[in-house]
Amino acid sequence: MNGDFSRFAFDPKRRYAAVLMQQGRVLLDADWNEQAAMAAHRMRAGTEDVVGPTGAPDASPGFRIRARRGLAFGGSDGYVRVSNAAPLAFGNRSPFTLEAWVNPSAQRPGGAIVSTLAGSSNSSAAQSVYLLEVEPAGTAAFSRVVAGPSTGRQGAAGLQVVRTLRPLTPGRFTLVAAVFNGALGRLYLDGEQAGEAVWNGNGVSGDVPLLMGASNTGQRPGRFFDGVIEAVRVWALARTPQQERGALYDDPSQSEKGLAAYWPLDEGTGVQARDASGNGCDGTFDASTDAVRPQWAAPTLWIGPGRFYVNGVLCEGGQEVSFTAQPDLPGAGLPSSGDYLAYLDVWERGITAVEDPSIRETALGGPDTSARVRTIQQVKLRSAEQGRDGERARRGDWARNDGRKGAMRARRVDTAASVGNHLYRVEVHEKGGLYGWPRPAVPATDEVPVHGLSAEARTVQVAGWMPDAIDWDVGQLVELFSDDTDARAQAGAIGRVEEVDKTSGTLTLDTVPADMADHGNIRVRHLASYKWSRDNASLAFPLTRVDAAARTLTLGHVGPDTIALREGDWVELADEDSVLLNRRGRLCQVESVDRVYFA
Repeated sequence: MNGDFSRFAFDPKRRYAAVLMQQGRVLLDADWNEQAAMAAHRMRAGTEDVVGPTGAPDASPGFRIRARRGLAFGGSDGYVRVSNAAPLAFGNRSPFTLEAWVNPSAQRPGGAIVSTLAGSSNSSAAQSVYLLEVEPAGTAAFSRVVAGPSTGRQGAAGLQVVRTLRPLTPGRFTLVAAVFNGALGRLYLDGEQAGEAVWNGNGVSGDVPLLMGASNTGQRPGRFFDGVIEAVRVWALARTPQQERGALYDDPSQSEKGLAAYWPLDEGTGVQARDASGNGCDGTFDASTDAVRPQWAAPTLWIGPGRFYVNGVLCEGGQEVSFTAQPDLPGAGLPSSGDYLAYLDVWERGITAVEDPSIRETALGGPDTSARVRTIQQVKLRSAEQGRDGERARRGDWARNDGRKGAMRARRVDTAASVGNHLYRVEVHEKGGLYGWPRPAVPATDEVPVHGLSAEARTVQVAGWMPDAIDWDVGQLVELFSDDTDARAQAGAIGRVEEVDKTSGTLTLDTVPADMADHGNIRVRHLASYKWSRDNASLAFPLTRVDAAARTLTLGHVGPDTIALREGDWVELADEDSVLLNRRGRLCQVESVDRVYFA
C-alpha cells in the first residue's frame, strides 16, 4: 500500500513474536509497522484456525445475498386487502407481533405499513386492534386500540402509541417490527429496540380487514404508503429481542410456532399476495382504479448486515445495502440475465491524510502523521454460464486458481544516482504477455487470429473470447501483430480496448494502424500492464479544481522544495473510483507549474 515508509520488514517465516525497543537506539517506522504486522498475522492466523477460510457467526452472519422484489405502493392510492383477518385480530391483552421489510420513498415519506384500524385514529371512534406506520417525519409508529376504562365499549376507545426516535432511511430496506407482550409496546428497527411504552387497558377487536399499504381512517382507505414493502409477517405471540435480531437473517418456516400470516410479496405477477403460513389469509390488490393498484417491484440484489471472515480478515456490514450502491464498489451494475456466482472480494487499502483529512492531528495545526489501513469489501458477480469460466465457478475452484501469487525479479545497478534507500511500488493491473522484440515465447493459445480489421472504424474481429482464461474487456491493452511485423523484426502495434461486442466478436480500439489491413496472418494478444513509482507512491497531491478545457489542475499544495512537482514530471490522475476498482489512472506530463499561486 502507498505511504511514506522506509521498508516493510515483516516475514512470517522468521517466526518473530515481538519487536523490543532498546534504550539509546533509533526507533524507525519499520519497527513499529513490523510489530503491527506481527499482531495482525497472529490474530488472522488464529481466526482462520478457528473459523476456517471463510465463515460467519451464527448470531449475526453478514453479507447474505437476498433477491428482493416486494410490492411498490404509489402513496396516493392502492393497497392490499386481506378479508380473512379473523386470525389476525388480537383483543384484550393478547400478545402479538408485526414485522415487515420497508423501503420508504424519499419523495413522500409516511404511510401505513400494516393496519386493522377502522375509523379515525385520533378520535374516540377508532375500532379494531393495531396500526404500524411510517410517519411523515420518517419515524416508525406502532398504535394499539384499547377500550374505554369505565365502559369497555368500542365507542369509548382510544389509542396507545409508541414511536422511534430515529427515522427510517429512504432508499434502503429496514426491518420494522412491532411487539406487544401484554404490558409493553415495543418497536424494533433492524433487530435493535428503538422505542418502548407501557400499555394498559384491554385491546379491542372487530370484524375488519387487514390492509397493507393503507389504513381505514375514514369512509375509505387513507394513509397510503409510498415505497416498497416486502415480507410482511403477523405473529400470535410476542417475539423476543433475540428473535427480532435473528429475523434479519432468517425467513420463517410454515410450521414455526405462532406464525399467523406471512406474505413474502415475491410473486412478481398477478394481483394477489399469497399467505405462505398456510392459514388462508391471502390478500388482493385494491384501489380506486386499476391503474393505481400496487405494482410488483423490479427484482434487486441486497447485501445483508453482519460480520463475515475471509482468511481471518474481519468484514463488517453495518446495514443492508443494495448491490448497486456498495460504498466500496462504485458503479456496480446487475446483469440483465444469466446465472451468476456472488463472491466477496476483500483487500486492504492504505489511507493517508490526502484520502481522509480527518486523520490529520488538529491539535498540532493539522500536520500529516500516521497512515491507516482500511479493509475493502466488495461483493462481485462472476458468470456461471457454460464455458471455461462458468465451469470453474460451478466447481468452486476458481477462487483457488485466482489466488496464485505473482513473482517478480529485479536487480539494482549501482551508480552514484542510485545510492540510498528507496522503496519502489509496482502495481500489476492486467496479466498478459510482455511487449517488445524479440517477442517472448508464449503459448499458442495466447495469440488469437483476427478475421477482419478496419483502420478507419478502429475495429478488429477476433476468433476467440477467452485465451488463457482472460476475457476481453474495456480498458485492456492488446498488441496487434502479423507475419509482416515479424518479418521486419518489429513489435506489433499497441491498442487499448474501448468497446466490446461479444455477439459479433468485435473489439473497438483507440487506434489501429492504417497499413495493418494489408498484412498477412494478423493476430492479437493481451499485454500485461503495470505501473511503478519511487518512494512507494507516497507523494500525492489533493486536487481542488480541474479545468479540462484549459488542461489545468489546481492543487492543495505542490510539496516541499525537495520533492516539489516540476516541469517534465509524469503524474497519475486518480480518484476514488479508479482506486476501488483497481483501474489505472490517467498518466500525464507536467508542462508548467504556477508556484506564485502557492506563495
